[in-house]
Amino acid sequence: MDKLKQFFGWLLGGLSVVLFALLGMERKKNRRKDEQLAEQAKDLAQKESLLQATELIRQEEGKLFDSWQDTEQAHAKEQSQVQIAEAKEDAHEAVRVANDIVARFNDRHQLYDD
Repeated sequence: MDKLKQFFGWLLGGLSVVLFALLGMERKKNRRKDEQLAEQAKDLAQKESLLQATELIRQEEGKLFDSWQDTEQAHAKEQSQVQIAEAKEDAHEAVRVANDIVARFNDRHQLYDD
């Protein structure tokens, strides 16, 4: 009977050691998984912040493009106004030259009438 008690004692002790060893290995695996999950969460947060920054950049880029288009339209309008003004100046110059020609013609014509 003592041998049987001793055998069961050794058996329970051995099983306890094996179970504790398995528990320790499982715990170590769980720690690694926790570390991996923490890294993944960190990476995910970093990617999310990059995504937000990218979206912000795209929005600002859109605003800049709209502003650039507005500036280009304003420049085209101003250029058109400059061309119109230059055409008017040319027209005024042409009218002035024509008036000068008519005046000289009239002056000559008056000389003949007298």
